[in-house]
Amino acid sequence: MHVNFFELTFPIFCCICRVNKPYLPRAAGDLSVKSAWFLVIFFAVTGLLTVGLNFGPFITSLYTPGLFLGTIYSDPPFRMKRFPVAAFLIIATVQGFLLNFAVYYATRAALGLAFEWSAPVAFIATFVTLFALVIAITKDLPDVEGDRK
Repeated sequence: MHVNFFELTFPIFCCICRVNKPYLPRAAGDLSVKSAWFLVIFFAVTGLLTVGLNFGPFITSLYTPGLFLGTIYSDPPFRMKRFPVAAFLIIATVQGFLLNFAVYYATRAALGLAFEWSAPVAFIATFVTLFALVIAITKDLPDVEGDRK
């Protein structure tokens, strides 16, 4: 999901990335647009199939909205990353809540334990979601120079 969520913009907006993140393969010219799109689509489909076939309907129902949100975050015509509030809400939702909740649920399921929502789990989910909000708000600060150009 990470490839789809964050890297989908690189096949399209390479000129911005040459300033902000010149070390990435697409911006550095080490990866063609066609190869970049192939990898993004491949990893999105592979991720969805892996989760669907191995983790059951509940984890898939958590993964699918994360994949969708990641796509509308980066992919034209939506590119919600252009809108600060939408961008940080998407990042906080996926990395803060969905990811942590899914890992907790999957771990309990792997151990043969029923799902149980408890005060410590609620605290961790809340803390990580707030932490993800801070990361989402500040993550693009180093990109200011590239955004100005």
